[in-house]
Amino acid sequence: MPPEEVYVTSDRAVIIGCHRDAWVYGAVDPISGTSILMETARIFAKVYRSGWRPRRSIVICSWDAEEYGLLGSYEWVEDNMKWLQNEAVTYVNIDSGIAGNYTFSSRTVPLLHDAVYKTTMEMPSPYDSSITLYQDWLSRSESQNELPQPKIHPIGAGSDHTPFIALVGIPSTYSEYKGFIVDGKVIHINEYPLYHTRYEQYELVKMTDPGYTLAKTFTLFHCELIRQLVDARILPLNVRTYAGVIALNIRRLEKLRTAFTENNVEYDELLASTERLNTAARIFHQKIVHLDHNNPLQVRMINDKLQSVERAFIVPEGLPLRPMYRHLLQSPSGLNHYGGTGFPGLEDLLELSNSDPDKWPQIRKHVTILTHSIYSLAAFLERD
Repeated sequence: MPPEEVYVTSDRAVIIGCHRDAWVYGAVDPISGTSILMETARIFAKVYRSGWRPRRSIVICSWDAEEYGLLGSYEWVEDNMKWLQNEAVTYVNIDSGIAGNYTFSSRTVPLLHDAVYKTTMEMPSPYDSSITLYQDWLSRSESQNELPQPKIHPIGAGSDHTPFIALVGIPSTYSEYKGFIVDGKVIHINEYPLYHTRYEQYELVKMTDPGYTLAKTFTLFHCELIRQLVDARILPLNVRTYAGVIALNIRRLEKLRTAFTENNVEYDELLASTERLNTAARIFHQKIVHLDHNNPLQVRMINDKLQSVERAFIVPEGLPLRPMYRHLLQSPSGLNHYGGTGFPGLEDLLELSNSDPDKWPQIRKHVTILTHSIYSLAAFLERD
């Protein structure tokens, strides 16, 4: 690529990481993921030596003390907060990479949905090379928001992506293989049965992924996803998808309209903010289509906006009752640490209001903060 383009973009970083500590032997969690991380690093080193130069930098991280509360990744993120806020583009997490053998599964922020889908469309299924990984995933997955797409789950918490997205607002993704077929029946479980036990040994990996077919597929997936993120002239982050998910989650609150009205919660204003964001996101992506892609400074300005989208939802005081999580949308649910919900702070307060009506003033305040953040993002996208 032109030297001036490298100069303009090399300070931007795509980060990939996996932890290396385990509760006991950790053959799946985290060694299946760490082996994929190491192979990914080896592949990128090899193509770099052959002359390839990425537009953006790749930072490869091996975390310690994940099992003790994400200590390694949290300390590193806190130590490098300002740099990450300014220059980190995305974080790609690996953990229990091969936690099952039935289907590919992904927990990803909406900004990165399209990138994950595109990557799986460009590689073969490990079970049938005549179809893509995307087609295989679709055939084994429930649909995404009633669309003919595989379901991508909320990012949630519970692994090393948490400080990146919930503390700093860096778009993050975390994928793995999950589920089993036992006696011809599909078993969908959140964790494999030997999770964090002394029986999580090499024999388990051999039974789950004989021949390391899934490990190879998963390595190729991460290599291609990272290649797209570091080499794409325009970052593959889709604000329209994000705006659509936000609007869908707000419409799901419609059943609470009467309660909102009785307690002076400005639900209609929250709805109006999503309409403005949808319009702003659509116009913003139209600008990208008509952008002079050969002008590195114009491209830089657009990319800086794209990588700043998540930061619009970071609040310094954190969520109500849980100040350690600062992202209004992509923090974990208080009722399910590993899972995510549309509006974790709001939904936690609504749950508490069932037994404590005094929570309604906090609900009013939190809805106002949500509304302001959505309006602020829309205004940011509207600026030339």
